Amino acid sequence: MKMVNSIIFLVLIFFVVLVLFNFLDKKNSLVVKNIGQDISCYSKKIDNSILNLSSKLKFVNAFISFKNLPLNDKIKNDLNQLDIKLDEKSVTFDYIWSEIPIGNLCDLIKLEEVKSIFTFNNK
Repeated sequence: MKMVNSIIFLVLIFFVVLVLFNFLDKKNSLVVKNIGQDISCYSKKIDNSILNLSSKLKFVNAFISFKNLPLNDKIKNDLNQLDIKLDEKSVTFDYIWSEIPIGNLCDLIKLEEVKSIFTFNNK
């Protein structure tokens, strides 16, 4: 009878450990990652105000700083291909307010004309 009790005890301990690990895994999945943890590129062109945003975002509204304004057609085409929408009425010095898909952030910073990207949004 002692052998059966030992086996039942081991099976019970196994299930308790399994439930405990399952609970801890769900608890860690509730931790919100930020963009800086999720993107595969890093550059000084991307300000911390962008990197600290939630990685659950599909796009970010931000200022893009360009080396030269007005933008030439090649740069506008490159930005269109990246699905970046510019609000050309919002030009301030060398900055333009834009809507940037998070998935295209790495491709955006590869463009030579882009100096920096930042936002005032803190959500």
